[in-house]
Amino acid sequence: MHLRSLSLTIFANNPALWTKYKGVDPETSLAGPANGQGLDYFNNPGIRSYGVRLGLSL
Repeated sequence: MHLRSLSLTIFANNPALWTKYKGVDPETSLAGPANGQGLDYFNNPGIRSYGVRLGLSL
């Protein structure tokens, strides 16, 4: 088997939050993109995601 290319990608989205803020997230918004920035009650915490992608070309 002859490989033309091989690529490996590792990614992370929001792996850590460094803040002394006691709420869910200092950039949270209960009202979406409206004028409700900073209202952090009834919100879900930010999503963390990790992944690996392997690309092969023959």
